[in-house]
Amino acid sequence: MKNILVISWHFAPQNEIGAIRFTKMVKYLARTGEYHFWVICKETDEKEMHDKILQRDMEEVSEYVTIFPVHIDKLEIIEKLKSCILRKIMEQQKGADIRYSDVERKLISSSETGINGGLKRIVGKTITFMNGIYLFISNDIVFAQKGFKIYKHIAANNMDVMLSTWGPTGDILLGLKIKKDNKKIKWIMDYRDLCIASFKLEQIGLRHVAYRADKAAEYITGVSKQCNGSGKYMKKFHAIINGYDKEDIEGLSNTGKNDKLRIVYTGSIYNGRNLRILFKILHELAEEKIINPQMISVEYAGKDFGIIEQDAKEYSMENILINRGMLQREKSLELQHEADILCVVTWNTEKEGDAITGKFIEYFMMKKPIFSIVIGNKKNSIVKRITDRANIGYSYEESSGNEGYLEAKQWISEKYSTFLKNGQIDINPDEMYLDKFSSKSMAKRFKRLIDG
Repeated sequence: MKNILVISWHFAPQNEIGAIRFTKMVKYLARTGEYHFWVICKETDEKEMHDKILQRDMEEVSEYVTIFPVHIDKLEIIEKLKSCILRKIMEQQKGADIRYSDVERKLISSSETGINGGLKRIVGKTITFMNGIYLFISNDIVFAQKGFKIYKHIAANNMDVMLSTWGPTGDILLGLKIKKDNKKIKWIMDYRDLCIASFKLEQIGLRHVAYRADKAAEYITGVSKQCNGSGKYMKKFHAIINGYDKEDIEGLSNTGKNDKLRIVYTGSIYNGRNLRILFKILHELAEEKIINPQMISVEYAGKDFGIIEQDAKEYSMENILINRGMLQREKSLELQHEADILCVVTWNTEKEGDAITGKFIEYFMMKKPIFSIVIGNKKNSIVKRITDRANIGYSYEESSGNEGYLEAKQWISEKYSTFLKNGQIDINPDEMYLDKFSSKSMAKRFKRLIDG
């Protein structure tokens, strides 16, 4: 039996999208009985939501998986200051749901002219920089140091393979320390996201750390070709896309036909991404009397309702918007399962590359039409290619201009008409093709590298 060391800041039972990739990989490989996994991850705070599905996954294979959570001590004075700033802003905005990152983003992207606007942008960039330094010291360095002590106490010399996934940067730092200590260990460095930071100096540091890791690792993996770390060692690179797990929705059944068309978005709204195009389409269709807004609801579950609400208000569609708040993953899956259309936002740009989100893959198991919004100046995104090949919905690409917009508008209109006529929207996706994106298939790809 091989001993596999897994380094993943996000892991079961955290209620984070980043915890799913390696938890599912460990689950399916542990089932083979060929490996014992030793997992170093961040300790879950008592106040945080737990993902009961991921927790169940690990309980099932607990004989082959040992988890070591690392406790991260926050600097209390800094956390109190951040909480105080948020509380004051929330009071001014009458209890609006705001995160600290929203404050930074709003200041940096301020369109205000003159001295006030310039000062706001400078303050925003300074706060972002200082917060980045604080998180690097209090999170990444501490995680690497404490994680290394754990590693030394778990039969370190008996480890055959190490898998670490970015981010945050603490995962890479710990991997570098362990590889330096044990040069014989096979290192698979994984990137479940684009290796980018919010500040230029921070980005330089991150690229340097990623370069060192990529150089030392035997293999580099990522969810797409663009998620390649430093991008300097592509000969080592293997694309291993995220997977969906049909076992997550066992027991879920449709509660019956909905009384209105339910468009559902679950998860985060990343910087610069939005649902503006969806609300614009719905607004125009309502103005043209093609749809009745009272027969449609757009439902959001996640941390970023404030961003969605602004998009809806811009087109006077806030009355159809429903805030489901932060949900445990099992409740999020139930919401997806009850939807008529699932919505996701991703991007395809020259700067950030072609992104495929884990949420897009998760939607596959629902067998519901997916409306994808691809922000960016590049055409023929991976999301559009998969959507068309799988026959699972429609992908609107910002780069397609007015032609793409009219197609998207027509697609929404047709789905609305189908719903009114049949009470539901049936699709016929290519099941054999979609099986390639299962968690089991993802785990097999990692297995080849572990054994190879």
